[in-house]
Amino acid sequence: MHFKRSILIMLLLGILHLLSACASSSGGSSSVASSSNLDSDFEDGDLETKENAERAPRSNTDLSANNTSFVYSLTNNPLTGKAVNPAKAQSEASKLQRGINPKSADVRRDFSNLMSAKRHGGASLDEVFGVAQKLITIELGKDIRRQLPEQAKLELALSSIQSQKFSMAEHWLNEISDTKNKRIKAAELTARGIIAKIDGRLPEAVDFWRQAVSTFPNYDAARLNLGMTAIQFGDYTTAKKMLGNMQDDWYALTGLMQAERISNNPRRAESLCSRILEKQPKYKPALFSCALNVYQGLGDLKKARAQLEAVSRVEGGPTVVDEKAFLIIGRIDKDLREQASNQSPKK
Repeated sequence: MHFKRSILIMLLLGILHLLSACASSSGGSSSVASSSNLDSDFEDGDLETKENAERAPRSNTDLSANNTSFVYSLTNNPLTGKAVNPAKAQSEASKLQRGINPKSADVRRDFSNLMSAKRHGGASLDEVFGVAQKLITIELGKDIRRQLPEQAKLELALSSIQSQKFSMAEHWLNEISDTKNKRIKAAELTARGIIAKIDGRLPEAVDFWRQAVSTFPNYDAARLNLGMTAIQFGDYTTAKKMLGNMQDDWYALTGLMQAERISNNPRRAESLCSRILEKQPKYKPALFSCALNVYQGLGDLKKARAQLEAVSRVEGGPTVVDEKAFLIIGRIDKDLREQASNQSPKK
């Protein structure tokens, strides 16, 4: 019996190793494409640009920032208040690795959290697979009928997506497609939506995200992607519905402000701007959109001009925002000259 168990463990570890090798040898860069970036002219709103999206790729799912349970998060994205700091993730990974007890009743949870913490800390796909190999060794040593827990399979899928190994990701997502855990099901559907979005199948991506929200209504990842995509295509009603209950996240607030601004609610947009810039005073796309709201929505030319000049003084950020800010300043100067001409006494 012990001999058969040893053979089974070796075979399963060999399968994991083979999957890891296949994932590592396939092509693709290490960055994840943006799941909800905007690239529109300033007249229609400009939250994101290709330059900014490539520099800070975004594929969001939700996470708990107050503990080590990073299982449901896809990436440490700097463009959301729900981001996991890579240094913090590395620290948590070190703590978990030192504290894991193979005989503990929580060993499955601890290893799944370790996989997630390592991924958020920038570990390679091979390293995440290595943790999975250790866990399956422990599990099969207890009972040859055991498998990797769903959380670990989800982590392998998400790590594969981050490495752009999409066939591998699909394999692990298929492994958890029958889950009874609604939160994991929402994560699986959201991840499938991200793959579809990266592959250019936007209608399918939207459908996956809608299914995720239907499965788990407060699943922030799917709501954020749906909301931002809705803004991109002018569906501001859906954007407000999806982003309205995520006001603890400054990035979601930015999307909500954009929807309010373009749907002609400048006072509401101004109120949201105050909250956004209180949290992120140097986020250029938000600074620009707020200035645009003052110019186009509130009609305060001088205040808008001052805010646009402030945009150019912020270091870094996408240069296209600076270019658009200078363009709008030129329009404002023209409007101010016309105002002055109309107010001057006629000869």
